[in-house]
Amino acid sequence: MNNWTDTEINFLKQQYGKMSYKDISVILGRTAAAIGCKVTDLCIADDKFWNKKDLKILIDNYHIKTPKKIQELFPNRKWTNIRKKANNLGLKLRSKSMSKILGDTSILMTDSVELYYWVGFILSDGHIPKNNRLRITLSNIDKEHLNKFRKFLKLPKKSLKEVGNKFVSLAVMDNHYIDIFKKKFDISPTKTYNPPDLDFYKNLPDSLFWSLVIGFIDGDGCIKIRNYSNKMCLISVKNYKTWQYFHQMILDRLSLKFNHNSKVNFTENKYSYICISQNKIIKFLKQQCINLNLPYLKRKWDKIDLNFISRGEKI
Repeated sequence: MNNWTDTEINFLKQQYGKMSYKDISVILGRTAAAIGCKVTDLCIADDKFWNKKDLKILIDNYHIKTPKKIQELFPNRKWTNIRKKANNLGLKLRSKSMSKILGDTSILMTDSVELYYWVGFILSDGHIPKNNRLRITLSNIDKEHLNKFRKFLKLPKKSLKEVGNKFVSLAVMDNHYIDIFKKKFDISPTKTYNPPDLDFYKNLPDSLFWSLVIGFIDGDGCIKIRNYSNKMCLISVKNYKTWQYFHQMILDRLSLKFNHNSKVNFTENKYSYICISQNKIIKFLKQQCINLNLPYLKRKWDKIDLNFISRGEKI
């Protein structure tokens, strides 16, 4: 066979990874075997034809999408080339059983206020075991609230399931993004007794921190009207005693903003709890729900009247 011309080599470099060996062989008039040998001789690495943007798309989607959906992301590439590149990167396809429930767990990688709201909610009411199956189970009364989380992850309606006559549950499993998510936020499979490390949470910007706190209150907190005659409300949160430092972190942040020092309380049965009774603080937290456009639990926060001015505020 004749030596390769510069034109043929340039064509091979431009089309390698986009066209199959068979198609290239037809155009160049060479056998597929000869083309394969030339690719090896020239050390034409796949990376040269996968730019950083394409590589990121492949890495971000290979774990969570079906082969058909992945192929749609690279219309000019053959599936065999895509699969080969994924194998070289150590990527694995989502299992067939999990492909039945497709969502977008990559949204867990964002830093939006809505995500941090759900982080707070998961810290209180969610569960992520070692197999990276994120699950939240709520009372039927809060079915619509859990449906908001389903929409946030772009999961199909069938992923929201009734559990008996009193509960509703949502579960999604992903060994890539959920694993990164739980490590970033230090969410332990036994979080009841092992709360997250506070170093990360202490330094959050205000918008993300208050979003997290509101989600935490919606999960494990209680908002009640303590005096119906004057609309005074009370916010309380109770967790196992190991959460005392997390509770104090919330109170310390409020103290910085409102110059009002407060300490964590303990029950006789080893639980830590905080009570927020100052009306200006309670109204501030509800105003954050509105200003940040959070998916807050309305049955709780609707008890708070933003127009009510307490005696202390008047003074």
